Amino acid sequence: MGLISSLPRIQDPREYLPFLRALRELPEFLQRHKIDDYLSRHVSALRNLSRAGPDHFDEALDYTKKHGLFGVALEAYGSDQEKYRTVLEANAEDLFEKSKYAEAGLRELFTSFSLLRDLD
Repeated sequence: MGLISSLPRIQDPREYLPFLRALRELPEFLQRHKIDDYLSRHVSALRNLSRAGPDHFDEALDYTKKHGLFGVALEAYGSDQEKYRTVLEANAEDLFEKSKYAEAGLRELFTSFSLLRDLD
């Protein structure tokens, strides 16, 4: 119920009660993600989304791209080689789109090196 006090934009209970009811239906880490996202605590929201399970990886990757949280995502998925590589590739694409070619190239090189290392 501490969430209610942090919902200053919504004063009418008819507006925030459906939000709270919808949260109750979600698993714990998705609840936390939704609350953090609503409060614009994007780093915490991404961490909670990554803890929600592997079924939510695509959503976490989209969230990472939307908010530019590649460092947080790399940290969160550091123990999963495949997901870590996917985040690295997305980071390289993002850097390339922002005309940061040298950094994008380094990310691609690092991704390729990690692929080669896994083949041994």
